[in-house]
Amino acid sequence: MPLPAIAPERIDEALAEFDRDGRELSKWQGWEENASYKHAIAKNGRLYPVKEIVSQATGVATSEFSGGSEANNFVRKLGFQIEPLRLPTESEVRSALHDVLLARAPSSVEPAEAYQVLADRFELPERLRSKLMENSNENHWQNRVRYARFKLVDAGILDNSTHGSWRLLLRQHPEVWVEKTLVEGRIDRKNGPHALGSALWSPLRAQNGADIYRNMRLVQPGDIILHLTDNAAFTGYSIADGFAETNFVGIAGTNWAGLACYRIPLRKFTELVPPLARTRLEADQRTRARLVAIRKQYSNLFYDPDLDLHQGGYLTEAPDILVSLLDSVYRAETGRHLADPLAPLLQDLDVEPMVTTEPKLPTSVEQKRYWLYAPGSKAAHWDDFRDAGIAAIGWDNVGDLSSYATAEAIKARMDQVSSEPQSLINANQCLDFAHRINPGDLIFVKRGRREIIGFGTVQSVYRFEAERPFFRHVRDVVWQNSGSWPTASHRLLPMKTLTEITDDEELIEELEQLVGTSAPTPAAAATVTAKAPIYSIEDFSAETAIPPETISLWLARLKRKQQLVFQGPPGTGKTFVAERLARVLTSGTHGMVDLVQFHPSYGYEDFMHGIRPVTRDGQILFERIPGRFLRFCRAARDVTDGSPCVLIIDEINRGNLSRIFGELMYLLEYRDQVIPLAGEEARFGIPQNVYIIGAMNTADRSIALVDHALRRRFSFIHLAPDYDVMRSQLEKHGLAADGLIHALRTVNTAIDDRNYEVGISFFLKDGAALATTLQDVWEGEIEPYLEEYFYDQPGKLEPLRWHKLSKDVLSSWKSVEPAE
Repeated sequence: MPLPAIAPERIDEALAEFDRDGRELSKWQGWEENASYKHAIAKNGRLYPVKEIVSQATGVATSEFSGGSEANNFVRKLGFQIEPLRLPTESEVRSALHDVLLARAPSSVEPAEAYQVLADRFELPERLRSKLMENSNENHWQNRVRYARFKLVDAGILDNSTHGSWRLLLRQHPEVWVEKTLVEGRIDRKNGPHALGSALWSPLRAQNGADIYRNMRLVQPGDIILHLTDNAAFTGYSIADGFAETNFVGIAGTNWAGLACYRIPLRKFTELVPPLARTRLEADQRTRARLVAIRKQYSNLFYDPDLDLHQGGYLTEAPDILVSLLDSVYRAETGRHLADPLAPLLQDLDVEPMVTTEPKLPTSVEQKRYWLYAPGSKAAHWDDFRDAGIAAIGWDNVGDLSSYATAEAIKARMDQVSSEPQSLINANQCLDFAHRINPGDLIFVKRGRREIIGFGTVQSVYRFEAERPFFRHVRDVVWQNSGSWPTASHRLLPMKTLTEITDDEELIEELEQLVGTSAPTPAAAATVTAKAPIYSIEDFSAETAIPPETISLWLARLKRKQQLVFQGPPGTGKTFVAERLARVLTSGTHGMVDLVQFHPSYGYEDFMHGIRPVTRDGQILFERIPGRFLRFCRAARDVTDGSPCVLIIDEINRGNLSRIFGELMYLLEYRDQVIPLAGEEARFGIPQNVYIIGAMNTADRSIALVDHALRRRFSFIHLAPDYDVMRSQLEKHGLAADGLIHALRTVNTAIDDRNYEVGISFFLKDGAALATTLQDVWEGEIEPYLEEYFYDQPGKLEPLRWHKLSKDVLSSWKSVEPAE
């Protein structure tokens, strides 16, 4: 509802009324410390709640208009001072610092100037500019700016080469961007200095303050802009002619008239004739499949996972793989590049050419193989071969094995130069050594049938060294380790000189654990795992309304400790948060995320390994079968680049933790160690790229009851009901939450134990439908929980029932305009 025009005196009267009648009320005691209040009216050294004062002055109920910028600007225009109650968030400071750097680019900004300019921009009062941090004498505001600067350095945006001088990091090569813009019906986009191809421009922020136009800050001079116009086709391209200007004012006649905006000048607009229509991208099955695959890796594209246009994505990135696809589609039609400046960017890319036939199934890359090798009888030549960095075999009288393509041909030559017929087994070993071993393969060196004495990686192709006195068939090998590792008592190694063991994953696992190598197993070597979708801290924050700096601290703690538990009462989003923190850690990597849930009957044999019945050849046998964690660690070890892998343990405190973890308790603390598992001689260690996140319901079992030894090995984070998040999420669906939040606060005040409070997730699952399901949620989910908690205190329970609270809840249960 629009606020009516009033005289400034009405605000003064409301301020006086608040001092006289409202300030001493219990609901306004300490309101300045409530995180839901962001700003205040400041007058004569006193602070006043903006929305409440505006409501009193105008007669408009607080539920009928939005707070934030609408109320703040209303009061400012009447000549009153608006003051922030607390420091801006890290993400707000980071984007503002980026704006300041853009305004100075390519020049630099001194730290002291940045502190001052940003403080003025956020209108910080002196109390916030000079406030010290709780645990140190460091200036809190300056610390927040420095942290924002650190995050910009970490993101590759700010140059870190000169101490005490902050400037944008200039890229050596141009990036490509897609501008998705409407031209039809927009006079400013058809003619003049802001026409298509002449400039990019957008608001600094969305109406709700969201930083959805942040890509404008990332554009640098020389970047290439592809213009997707009227949601229909790529119609041209331009070159960025400068950094984003931050003092541009929105053009009259547009939705952003008068707003603070970004503007990026463009040059060399070139029209595409013919244009590249979106329908062309969607018509070909192979192109669609590749677009979907690209979207799984990158979230900030001009289209969504269903290949519909990304609503709200004005300027989006165009990674090399997407640019190559668009270019190849256009070349298939016209014989020309989509844009001439793209040609040098694409020439070095190893991109699959476009074809018009039906797509084939993806094939695996060259498979890394695994071998057992004996350097002579009883490994007699091991010391010499290890020092020389080679592997070599005999059968010298056969000559150069490169001349023979099959085992049969090698056997025929063996028979020819030998006094008696030779075995095809020996011929196959020669063929393997000359033709089947590849650079990158892993070789385990054995002595006899019960001992491993080394391992290494093949570096060269086969060669025949005729000048050597013996063992003339040679390959170069980087021997990574040498020692003596007896195999498990049940394990008897093959007798042959050379044996491929690629398909024997169990043996490879045993040997890796035995010698302590982290070499990838065949499953990983055989295929290239797709990267996890990009999911940033900002994405996490936008989805949950949790401040980015809080998420950054959680992430840092997880990286440091590698074992983390989110604890809290039911409905605080522990598992939800754990899953998203795991997605941030694995974002854009080859890592993986898996989840297991503990329960009272869960045991060591389920989690680590145990004896299970199996059927072989019609007989029931009992074998040791790996459990969930053992299989997860094997899969994590398969990740060739060491990308992080996260196991989420839901309801971690519901199991008998000492029984489930067993010797894992030791390995969780000493990550660099390997020890035998129960009932096994083979050694096991947790791979360094494995992270564990637990979720623990404190209403089921207090943290004090969890095994102390386990608590020492995990870092714990308590999640309490976050009413600001609840408000933000409900307002996204157009639901005013004041009454419901007040009711939930009343419930949790009555509970008076942070381990048993009622969380907010009960009210977030239904989205906009909560407007009709709220009573069912309260009576069917909240009240049964309260009945159990207050089973011997009916007097406390009764005021918390729906029929007692519903009137106050529903009185403010009115729709607001959904947030963008």
